[in-house]
Amino acid sequence: MRQIFKLLVVILWISNTVEANSSYSPENNQSISYKRYVDSMRKSGTYMPYFPDYYRIKEKPPKTYIQLVTESYNNSAITKTVVFLLIGFISLIILITISIPVNRYYFDYTEKKSQKLRLEYLDELIRYIFDDDYIINKEFFSKIIKLRFNRKILLEEIIKLHSQFIGVYGYKLEKLFFEIGLDAYSLDKVRSKFWYIKARGFREVAEMCINSALPEVENNLDSKNIILKVESRIAWTKLNPQFPVKYLENETVSLTEWGKMHVFGFLIKQIVDIDPYLKLLDHKNPSIIIFGLQTVGLFKRYEYTERISGFLTNANEDICAAAIISLGNMGTVETSKILIEHYDTQTPANKTTIVQIVSDNPCDGCVDFFAKIIEEGYINRSLSAVKGLLMMKDFGEAKLNELLESNIENLQGFINQIKESNIE
Repeated sequence: MRQIFKLLVVILWISNTVEANSSYSPENNQSISYKRYVDSMRKSGTYMPYFPDYYRIKEKPPKTYIQLVTESYNNSAITKTVVFLLIGFISLIILITISIPVNRYYFDYTEKKSQKLRLEYLDELIRYIFDDDYIINKEFFSKIIKLRFNRKILLEEIIKLHSQFIGVYGYKLEKLFFEIGLDAYSLDKVRSKFWYIKARGFREVAEMCINSALPEVENNLDSKNIILKVESRIAWTKLNPQFPVKYLENETVSLTEWGKMHVFGFLIKQIVDIDPYLKLLDHKNPSIIIFGLQTVGLFKRYEYTERISGFLTNANEDICAAAIISLGNMGTVETSKILIEHYDTQTPANKTTIVQIVSDNPCDGCVDFFAKIIEEGYINRSLSAVKGLLMMKDFGEAKLNELLESNIENLQGFINQIKESNIE
């Protein structure tokens, strides 16, 4: 601290010297002017020693550090600025030094408290779910929901448990959720001005089927915020099962792969009728048609095989690729035959996809198809074709031996590579 004070005095002295030099004039320094006047009088012999005392030069005692600091601070704007910055810098260091251990203690405390409350609430909820004689302790839960932190932990545990149970156990959790009034807090989140709170609210109302949130959910179906858009669409699908694809009616709407992934995850997890999604095959928007094709393949709707086959001749390459993958997900001999019939009309990328799909589900007529692929000489397709022939056992191996006699380049290497990968 002593060194800091000395540094401050030096800075003040330098700034005061700079300011004094910049503002010097003889009129403002009467003692110096008077000394020069006396010297000139002495040289001329007219010096008058009886000149009044208040004009004489008086030696002043040296100033202390405190006086120098005070005088410099009062007379110099530069000094005030330096002092202000120095004090601010020191204060910032002290604040950071104090805040780091305080924050660490606070986070450790809240983490330990949340773990303790989770175990306590989870034990109570498990007893409520599985014990038929258990009576809801409304006083216990009413105390919890009055405290924001405790209410947050309880709500998270109920949502987590409800996502893992269906049927009677899920219904009991919904009943508890509404009886203790947690639905009001979820609705408050849905109406929040902050997008991250609103998104959390959409997830909660979707999980607990709070239909009164539908108007707010509908307002965010085409939100510019991608997270709000996805969460609101999932909530709409769950809360409005009679018309779950309303947000896809607009011909200009687009679906991202991230959004599709979340919707598919929701459809697989929940018991949802996907028939409305199959109507998307008649949509004019390519991205929506692709979404419909992916839905058909994901849920293996075999009755739509012929309908999907019609998209293999579509002018849009992405739609053709989605149709190929959808037929491949069904994994039947019939779909393999359909893909072989349309092989020659596809783009190189789609041809590679077809060979890979057919090699996983080879049919009786695939031997000549695989031989044709190997003779074309494309490495990726040849590897898949060799794999398909090896899966066909006797017929496939006989064809491979025949092709080996034709001295096809790298064929033996392909066979060895596929056999080694199968062993591993």
